[in-house]
Amino acid sequence: MEDVVTHEKGVEAVLIKSWLEQYYSSDMEEIIDKLSPDARDMITSPAANQWYPLELMKEVYTVIYEVTKEKDPKAIVDYGRFSAERSASGLLRFLMKFIDMNKLIERMKAFWKHYHKGGKITASELVEEAGRKKRIVAYHGYDAGQAACLAPLGYLKAIAERAGAKNVKVLEKTCIHKGDKVCSWEVSWES
Repeated sequence: MEDVVTHEKGVEAVLIKSWLEQYYSSDMEEIIDKLSPDARDMITSPAANQWYPLELMKEVYTVIYEVTKEKDPKAIVDYGRFSAERSASGLLRFLMKFIDMNKLIERMKAFWKHYHKGGKITASELVEEAGRKKRIVAYHGYDAGQAACLAPLGYLKAIAERAGAKNVKVLEKTCIHKGDKVCSWEVSWES
């Protein structure tokens, strides 16, 4: 596996297009117009099984953030939630009823390679304190731009809730765009 992510599976582009159409249709034309021809093609006609250069995803996240930040600064966080809810459908949604958040984080590490060429996801050991469980989830070698760092806030929270965790909190711990070596988030919950 390479040290850095070079490509991301088209599933992400499909989800972004669907999310934009559902929640930001009034901004979609402006977003599309600001994208390069390659990024525009990826978002307007995404192929779920195609691998797209991470630089295109970075461009898409950046443009979406720039267009939506005034009226909805948490739009990318909401996209993360949308992505988790759409990804956790069918059999996976059923299975999540029987797996706790701690095990789900372990499974996320295995799923990474199916959606990313390069990089990896790691998680700290489970810590329990003051009635809460927590783990630090980190993305290594993944740089889809600073705006993309907002998506895991919504994604991790939604996945935890689907796994039955209560009172879920997700906090950014480190960010490569602030000089850190990895982007990481503390996920804490009550069982």
